[in-house]
Amino acid sequence: MNYNVYYGLFSFQYFYDLANQLGLFVILSFLLIFSVVYAILLRVGLFKQVPAANVVVSLVISFFALTNVYVALFMINLFSKVVIAIITFLAVIILLALFNIDVSEGGKYSWFFAGIAIIALIIILVKAFSQTFNLYLDQLLIQYFAWAFPLIIIIIAIILIVVFTREEGKKTS
Repeated sequence: MNYNVYYGLFSFQYFYDLANQLGLFVILSFLLIFSVVYAILLRVGLFKQVPAANVVVSLVISFFALTNVYVALFMINLFSKVVIAIITFLAVIILLALFNIDVSEGGKYSWFFAGIAIIALIIILVKAFSQTFNLYLDQLLIQYFAWAFPLIIIIIAIILIVVFTREEGKKTS
């Protein structure tokens, strides 16, 4: 253990080692997988007659996911990038709010933020899959950027059109 880097009285390395010794990362991973699977099962309504089956299936999937190395690596790669994206979005929103630019939902910049969020999601997923499974998708995306970027923009436009036309159709009916 290297405790050379101190920031005041708090050492990030000490907190990391303590959390690792206590098994905090395993517990948080289990809770995250359990809650996501449980929410999906509730939303889908697969086990409407036996609601306790949602809990049992979620527990089984969570335990299996914890024993799989690829799931743990994928979660580490994915959520570390998601946190960076969220922090970046918050920083941009705070900076825009400082200049009195309206970034609220339904404002004129909501399409811009939705597009940026979808592009960030695609990049995060490509990087996470590439790093976890050594697929080198990110290098392919960079190498073929000239045709991949317009293709991604077209896919994003189609997704946005489908999502927003469904919402408008629900409002009018």
